[in-house]
Amino acid sequence: MKQIVILIAIFILALSAVHAQTASGSQLAVSLVNQIPDPVEPGDTVDVRLKIENEGSANARNVEIRVPDVFPFQTVDPASGIKDVGSIQGLQTGDVGAIARFTLTVDQSASEGQATIEPEYRIDGGPWIQAGTFSISIQSQDAILYVNNVQTLPDRLVPGQEGTVSVDLTNLADSLLKDITVKLALGPSEPFTPIDGTNKKVIKTLRAGQSDSVAFSLLPDADATASVYKVGLEVNYLDELGNSYSSNNTIGLVVDKEPEYSIGLEDTTVFTRNANGDVVVSLSNVGPTNIKFLTIKLVENDNYQVVSVPSVYIGNLESDDFETAEFSIHTEDGNPGAVPLQFELHYKDDFNKDFVKVESVPLQLYSGSEARSLGLVTNGANPVQIFFGLAIQVIVLVFVVFMLVDLAKNPMPKYKKVLWTILNLTVLGAVLYYFIARRKKR
Repeated sequence: MKQIVILIAIFILALSAVHAQTASGSQLAVSLVNQIPDPVEPGDTVDVRLKIENEGSANARNVEIRVPDVFPFQTVDPASGIKDVGSIQGLQTGDVGAIARFTLTVDQSASEGQATIEPEYRIDGGPWIQAGTFSISIQSQDAILYVNNVQTLPDRLVPGQEGTVSVDLTNLADSLLKDITVKLALGPSEPFTPIDGTNKKVIKTLRAGQSDSVAFSLLPDADATASVYKVGLEVNYLDELGNSYSSNNTIGLVVDKEPEYSIGLEDTTVFTRNANGDVVVSLSNVGPTNIKFLTIKLVENDNYQVVSVPSVYIGNLESDDFETAEFSIHTEDGNPGAVPLQFELHYKDDFNKDFVKVESVPLQLYSGSEARSLGLVTNGANPVQIFFGLAIQVIVLVFVVFMLVDLAKNPMPKYKKVLWTILNLTVLGAVLYYFIARRKKR
């Protein structure tokens, strides 16, 4: 029995010696063939292919290989990610080397750049041996910085008044973005001046999913025309690996101001109560915003009636321009003093926004004596003129009567008398009779 035990021990020792000789005679080398995709994005999976070669002369039996879970990688393979490669013959290298593929999950919070895996192998159930360190490339495929909102305060910038333009940005990439430069491309055709002396703002870093904003203080020119101005917005930034990105956007800045005008009485022929006449009003555009489709209407009240067409269409009134409108009115009885002329204005601005305004323009009315003393109305006919006018009329009448009396005494035929009688009823006929047919003194 003792001899049998000794023989078994000797046999086991012999097998161990053979195994040791085989293991020591093999020389395994592990290399990274590729990764798919390359690079891999944080949160995705990557397939890693490893090649196992035997550079020794002895065979390597029952070879196993694994990739331990080390941040940011975690294997999704079953059985703890151990791959059974089998036996690798001595000098089995190059194209005949064994290939093992592993599927790894990349942690969502992984940083862009190079991360390492450290695969291990063992031969015939022996201890695990580290095969080396290999780099896996991690990078977001689209480092997107999104301009998600542009806001102005006030909503419509006013010429000559300071306003603020805020630009909100969101990092849609899976990794950090840095050195973000936001620039307003203000050319000579845009009527804006940066108040703080620069049209460029910088955000140092912006993490994945994070948002931030920059603000520009702008002063529109005092004479800026109301309009929507297209302004370029340039955004430049880097990802974690130092790759540069840029995007060119266009934003619209609205410059607008409610139209400003001045209305006044230009001329009038009405100075007293209970009188007819014309009033002329002028309307001037005294602001930078155009007035479009202007209609002015004179509204009646207890002080006057409108005897002409009450509405006058003026049309467009550009900045620093003016137009007039004329109306005929009849003033009602009442006390002298200022009478308010009520005007209703309908118009649009450059953005076709409707406006309705009611304005009052005073019309000063006087008593008759005040108007005459001021020379606004005539005092009536001169007494001397009236006397001479009446005297001439009396002389003409006496002359006509004398011609009729003379005709009655004239011995001319009856038919001629009838004819001259008709003619003598007029001054011209009487004059003709005097020179042609009157009786001649003997």
